[in-house]
Amino acid sequence: MNRKMANGRWMDEVRAWEEAIERRAPRRRNPLCAFAQLVRHCSACDGASHRLFCVGWGDTMVQRLTYRRRHCYATKSNQTRVVKTPGGKNVFQTATKRARGPKCPVTGKRIAGIPHLRPTEYKTSRLHRHKKTVNRAYGGTMAGSAVRERIIRAFLVEEQKIVKKVLKIQKSKEKLAAKAQS
Repeated sequence: MNRKMANGRWMDEVRAWEEAIERRAPRRRNPLCAFAQLVRHCSACDGASHRLFCVGWGDTMVQRLTYRRRHCYATKSNQTRVVKTPGGKNVFQTATKRARGPKCPVTGKRIAGIPHLRPTEYKTSRLHRHKKTVNRAYGGTMAGSAVRERIIRAFLVEEQKIVKKVLKIQKSKEKLAAKAQS
């Protein structure tokens, strides 16, 4: 282990620190724990813990965890949580992504009355139809406010067409009346 520093001061600080620790805690030190000798001491030394870096005796060892599936990178789709089994062993449990639920394409709001599931769960899970949809036109795909707006717009467009037709008929009647007078 190289403890040299340009001015040699660092070496003296480490030595003084180690002596102070030995005076304070005369317990046995872990000779295998290089990290503990440089930075701080492990539970085998004086009670302070840096268990993740200590490679030493009994209670200082950390149980290493490995992924249980073939995907071995810590990405957003491969999130895990540590769970302690009844045997006292820590294992990784694969966490599913948090479902955000269906969104209205017009307003961008979440659709009320539909459970938030992952997209495949709407197809594969045994959800009843009444839990996947809402009982109205465009139920389950558009928000109620968007549907209401669409219905009102369609009604107003039809009204406008009728008004145009009536105005056209009135104009033609006026033209006929004007021709009849002349």
